[in-house]
Amino acid sequence: MIRTIVVLSLLLSQFLAEFSQAHHSRAAFDMRSVIEIRGTVVEYKLRSPHSSFVVEGSSYIGGVRQNADMERWEIESESVPTLGSAGVGPDTFQPGDAITILAHPHRNLEFVAVAETLFAADGTEYGRATSERIYDPTLRATLGARGIDVPAPDATAVVPDATGVRRIEGRWQQPLQLPGRESRLPLNEAGLAAWRAYDPENSPINTCEPVNIPSIFYGPSYLFDIRFEGDEVTLYNEWYEIRRVVPLNGSSVVTEPAGQFGTISGSAEGETLIVESRDYPASKWGLGVARQINGGVADVPSSSEKAVTEKFTASEDGLTLIYEYTLSDPTYLQESFTAQVRLTRTPDSTAIYPWNCDPERPAWSLETGPIPPR
Repeated sequence: MIRTIVVLSLLLSQFLAEFSQAHHSRAAFDMRSVIEIRGTVVEYKLRSPHSSFVVEGSSYIGGVRQNADMERWEIESESVPTLGSAGVGPDTFQPGDAITILAHPHRNLEFVAVAETLFAADGTEYGRATSERIYDPTLRATLGARGIDVPAPDATAVVPDATGVRRIEGRWQQPLQLPGRESRLPLNEAGLAAWRAYDPENSPINTCEPVNIPSIFYGPSYLFDIRFEGDEVTLYNEWYEIRRVVPLNGSSVVTEPAGQFGTISGSAEGETLIVESRDYPASKWGLGVARQINGGVADVPSSSEKAVTEKFTASEDGLTLIYEYTLSDPTYLQESFTAQVRLTRTPDSTAIYPWNCDPERPAWSLETGPIPPR
């Protein structure tokens, strides 16, 4: 069975190589090669942005053992929500458990790899293609184009029986949008200089600083939740567990205790929720994140002059959330920038997972290999 899955894994790896770019680079790993690691769990940590395994065992290629001696492998895996949606929890693996991992080896370091599919001792498979919550059509189409059967979602999304702006209430999944080699933002000279000077070792990813607005909507497969209560609406992004409480009575407030998402106000215009925010603190990735469409291959900083207008509207059938934003920051942008993201409705019962950011994992990722030069 595993040999058959290795063939499928070679197809899936092409998808993962693209998918993972939306978070951060995996260029240090050979995503077109798959090895099989059979062994025993020494350590397992479920955390974000990357979970990890230490495995004592042996590597196999095409069923052939590569080394007579036992090897100690360091394995990087996915975030808590990604693994959670595939059925992996904090107690799924314990030290001493037998495990088989299909993985992509590091290009330069021995016994270091990034996991693609996990098999428990009883043969249970865990991987992105076994996720129970692939609703978004860009994710389903990309997997399908690689010849991989996508499991049917566990439940069907139901459009709420509501009118006006409350049609947007519900739970939504973010799409896959692949980055290019450059930022698509209209960067001015200061913006270009900052983009070119990007150093991954100084990226906020290493300190678990949350991805900011609007970049938080470019994390593929993560969920976004909208709930109305009285004269407030709560906007919650699963990625980095960002909760913004927006008043709809015309007032402007600091939306969360740390102040990382500025002061915010909201209003309804027909069926559209409009959210205005400003007074953001400066951030090294406030306008764009490396490996995302607004960043390209580098983070793009923001200044205290950053301002964002967000518009949320449900499609006619209620199954798509049209998220439109206008981003401005005269310190780094020549002019304001407007773009759209289309999210797919999921059932309200679709599980949302904690983020559990641990700065040890991003730092380890950077140690395994630099992002290729621009």
